[in-house]
Amino acid sequence: MKTILLALAFSALVFGQSDGDKLVTVPKKYVSSEGLTAKQVEENGHLISKASEYVGLGKEIGIAVHEGLSAVAGDVNNFAGTPVGKFTLFMIAFKIIGDRVIHIALGIPLYFIVMGLWFVVYRKVFGGYRYMAKEVYDETTKVRTKTWAIHPGITFNDNSFRGAAGIFMTGFAILWTLILVLGIIL
Repeated sequence: MKTILLALAFSALVFGQSDGDKLVTVPKKYVSSEGLTAKQVEENGHLISKASEYVGLGKEIGIAVHEGLSAVAGDVNNFAGTPVGKFTLFMIAFKIIGDRVIHIALGIPLYFIVMGLWFVVYRKVFGGYRYMAKEVYDETTKVRTKTWAIHPGITFNDNSFRGAAGIFMTGFAILWTLILVLGIIL
């Protein structure tokens, strides 16, 4: 058995020396511990050199990306300082958030203006309003006396028309509020 092992080991050395391209495999139990250690060191050295190559490559890529982005950032800062650059940045920002800003900036004031007008009309139609009926100035006491009266609002011949007008005005207020809310959200 020893002779077979010796012959195999010798043949592996001979074949390994004669042709460097051939790979010979031997079961682990036939290889000495020094051989296994040498093989592991060789493999680890190969892995370390491969890892070193990848680390070097990654560092070079990182430096290149950093330099490229630094150049772009510097050019963008220079461009943003010009009037054309400011206009371009404004257009980009407007494209991103402009629609929302217009909805909020115009929608909320318009809502309060229309609802204020609605409230005035509602009070005139349904609530009536107070007005100065008479003003008297007494010359002897130098006192001005004002008499106030309440105007009943618009008088309806039929109460069903009054109810229909109320429903219409309430529906308008609800619809206008929904338009504002949906305009801001969407």
